[in-house]
Order: sequence, then structure tokens, then C-alpha cells
Amino acid sequence: MMRFLLILAVLYLIACVLGWLVKLWVTRKLHRLFQTPASRDTPQAAASTMVQCATCGTYVSKDRASTKGGAYYCCPEHRDASE
Repeated sequence: MMRFLLILAVLYLIACVLGWLVKLWVTRKLHRLFQTPASRDTPQAAASTMVQCATCGTYVSKDRASTKGGAYYCCPEHRDASE
């Protein structure tokens, strides 16, 4: 009787692991299916160019940086202090 319960427990664990793997596979397939074509083709498209602040050396994205005279600054305070 004990041997039967042990075999049953092992089969149950194997079934649980297989079920988890199937769920993982289906989830990934569905995720890929519903992605937009742009995000599938260029996953790095959202990344922005980073520039260095001329005052403190901190890197900020180019679209958030302040500029003055061709130099980039991390904040308006550093831009104004460069005079």
C-alpha cells in the first residue's frame, strides 16, 4: 500500500510540473501573438540617446536635457550656472 502511495505522489508531481510547463509555453505564445508588430521588430525603439551634463557629468536622456550653446545639462539650474 505504501509503495502505491509513493508512486501516486511521484506521478502527481510529474503531472504538476508538466502542467506548469504547458502553462508557461501557452502564456509565452499568447504574449508573442498579441504584441504589436513594431514592438516585435524593434524592441530597443523606446530607448533614448543619453547625453552627459556639461556641469556635473550626469547622464540624462537627450529629450529631457536642457541645452545651451550646443551643450547639454541635466537641469535648468546647471544650464543657468554655466554662464
